[in-house]
Amino acid sequence: MDMNKVNFLLCTTALTALIAGSSGHAFAGVITEIVSYPLTATPDNQTLHFQGYTALGGVNTLQSVVVSVTDTVNGTVTGKNTTTTNGLTFSSSVKNTLTLTSQPANLTLPTIINISNGSGTQTLAAGASFTSPILTGVVTKASTATGPLTDFLGGWSLGFNEVGNYLGTASSGVTLSAATQGAATVDVTYTFSNAVPEPLSIAVLGAGLAGLGVVRRRRAKA
Repeated sequence: MDMNKVNFLLCTTALTALIAGSSGHAFAGVITEIVSYPLTATPDNQTLHFQGYTALGGVNTLQSVVVSVTDTVNGTVTGKNTTTTNGLTFSSSVKNTLTLTSQPANLTLPTIINISNGSGTQTLAAGASFTSPILTGVVTKASTATGPLTDFLGGWSLGFNEVGNYLGTASSGVTLSAATQGAATVDVTYTFSNAVPEPLSIAVLGAGLAGLGVVRRRRAKA
């Protein structure tokens, strides 16, 4: 076999190994933290505390933080016909308003307005009342932190105010009242990367360098 062809093949293999070894210098990962508080009668003020990235075992470079808030509202609406007239009607939904009272400076979570499914139109006889079945609504809002992420390395918190109410239409003479509960679940996703070469990449790179060494020695003998 022509020695020049052998040298060319060895050199090509070595360069391919070097390219392969240089392509895997980073890896990314995700840590997710979930904090929630249970259903409570609204209005309500809550502060949720988070451990932060380093407390969860994060030791690599933090690249991004996404905070997602899911608000749930449950409630009932009662309509009462206060007149002596039959056939008065009402329809309604329960409503929950979740306002962020404090959050890290580089996070922009908005106020969440959560309106449940409706009760449908109810017809009331004179002096009668009707309480809807449980009405439920779920809304999720998310924000990606911008700028320095140092606030998320250690413990941090979200504060919010939650107010329950109702939306409805009713005939004159029908009064409406509501009993509502709200809850929040917060998902925090920390995405990180590491620029240290992985063991496999180091091994492939070593093989590429060894191949170049073989090429050089064979050329010297020639």
